Amino acid sequence: DNLFRARWDGAKWKVDAPPAGIPTTRPLRGVWSDGPNHAWAVGPNLGGSVFRYDGNGWSTVSVGVADNWQAVWGTGSDVWITGNANIVHCKAPTACATEASGGTGTLLSVWGTSNTNVFAVGGGGRITRYNGTTWSPMNSPTTRTLMRVAGSGPSDVWAVGDSVILRFDGAQWATVVDSLDDLRQHIGRGQVLQNGGPNNVGIWARSPNEMY
Repeated sequence: DNLFRARWDGAKWKVDAPPAGIPTTRPLRGVWSDGPNHAWAVGPNLGGSVFRYDGNGWSTVSVGVADNWQAVWGTGSDVWITGNANIVHCKAPTACATEASGGTGTLLSVWGTSNTNVFAVGGGGRITRYNGTTWSPMNSPTTRTLMRVAGSGPSDVWAVGDSVILRFDGAQWATVVDSLDDLRQHIGRGQVLQNGGPNNVGIWARSPNEMY
């Protein structure tokens, strides 16, 4: 909340000042970085907020369209930002453009393995995939809200959300059953509803056998 951004320097957290002249009464929902001189943060409200860190400070990025931005992910110079109605692809901080998302509905998370293999998930179980040229909808085994997507490789991608856990094996998405009934209860909407908002669910992968 309130444009809070902090960086870990190996020993401690440092809270960064927001860009000059930017109202701080707005939240941030997503952050991504691939090094000490390259980070992005996005959020909703007031037409959406997109910021970039260059090693010296944060600056506002104009992406050419207003939206409630929910998530950001990138690889190298390619960065994707997802929101309630749009996907924006930035090949540089001054070169951002919307891309047809292969459907409609809020996209709450984005993650990929390369700039030719990117996944985005969201409301109603929506899943869409980027192949380096276009986004295309994928068959989803759920209609529940998907909050986060992450994985360890092209054949090990996971999505979690409202009482559901999905896995993509490189060919298709499937609901993960096994002994996860208790876990599903813990990530159910009734368990983690906060301020009337969506589930606060996260996921991170280290390998096909190690997920958090």
